[in-house]
Amino acid sequence: MISRTLCYVALLTTSLLAQAPAVPATAAAMDAATGLHPTAAGGWIGLGPDYKVDFAADGAVFTPVLGAVAPHDLPLRWTVRHVGRDTLRPVGPAVRREGERQVDYVRPEFVEQLDVRADGLKQSFVFDTLPPGGGDLVVRATVDTMLEAPTGTTDAGLSFTLPGCGGVRIGQVVGFDADGRSAPGSLRWNGSELDFVLPAAFVDGARLPLVVDPLLSSLTAVTSGTIEDRAPVVAHHDSSFNVYLVVWRRTISAANHDVMAVRVAAVGGAVTGGLLGLETTPADAGAPQVAEAGH
Repeated sequence: MISRTLCYVALLTTSLLAQAPAVPATAAAMDAATGLHPTAAGGWIGLGPDYKVDFAADGAVFTPVLGAVAPHDLPLRWTVRHVGRDTLRPVGPAVRREGERQVDYVRPEFVEQLDVRADGLKQSFVFDTLPPGGGDLVVRATVDTMLEAPTGTTDAGLSFTLPGCGGVRIGQVVGFDADGRSAPGSLRWNGSELDFVLPAAFVDGARLPLVVDPLLSSLTAVTSGTIEDRAPVVAHHDSSFNVYLVVWRRTISAANHDVMAVRVAAVGGAVTGGLLGLETTPADAGAPQVAEAGH
């Protein structure tokens, strides 16, 4: 397993530590297991400890890492289509904007912020102005997935699952205004469209900007077993700083294995830069191989 390999790397290089300068490491191992990277096709992919997310031009595709219990990948794709209060209206075109670990979809009506975090993908809708009219504030997205969730309205979050495989959970909706006031909202699911709803009583008295914010993490993997990271290989990456490159296979589903990598310092911990996805397509990847630098 990966953890054993990392321990072996640390033990193997202990005798060299006195001659090598220290390498800065991230504050927490879980935080180092996240990252945002450009793809060869011109898009972006976010990587977390138990999920990956592809940021398309108009929306995101969240794929939980479910392991071999899932017969194939079980992604959840959502695209925001409408927003409003008394009347829902189509949203304007989105301009995608990337940060260090965050992707924003900037629309005329609001900004959808998606933050790649260790505990899941954090989703927020930020309003600098409110839609016209009264009533509850509603953001509506179309959802495309083979996972299933009970239809209706819930105040406690919603789980999309496939029996025996796990799935994806969307957390409770909470609204925050500029004064720090907050109020719970709800999720409304009809089998194809998902509404994020904030009550009118809170919206009417809110000071802008107003944030519609599923609590803690909006999308997190709901696994029915442990994450399967296998077949690690290690190469000496930088002899000046005693840095190693660890490459391994991650079992997304029974039909798909991605190739992941991280740079590890001999002094312990991942080197700043986080998790790397060397091969993250739906096609199954072969066994990883890595050569030492200069070979």
